[in-house]
Amino acid sequence: MALAGTGGDELCGGSTSFTELPVTIRWSKRLSALPSSVRRVTVRDVLRATLSRAQRVLPQTRRGKLEDLLSTRGDLVDAYQVLNGKFTTRFVDRAFSEFDHEAVAYG
Repeated sequence: MALAGTGGDELCGGSTSFTELPVTIRWSKRLSALPSSVRRVTVRDVLRATLSRAQRVLPQTRRGKLEDLLSTRGDLVDAYQVLNGKFTTRFVDRAFSEFDHEAVAYG
């Protein structure tokens, strides 16, 4: 049997998103009471502690999405969309800085 396209990895166990999602939601709920500025600093400090100086965090990676994941406040759908999305909120804000922000929808 061969599967291709959306869902193939998830059905065959190749994707880790379904094992990472519950952990992400738990941490997001734990940190939801913190102001966004404190969460941002927390993410920065965690990344600094876990990465070497030579490593760079790309925005499309799980670590690059950590700030957005924590801002979901434990919402399952929002967390799933962040994990599987292509762009971070910060990237979209920079890319569309000259456009009307009301026209940009997340999710």
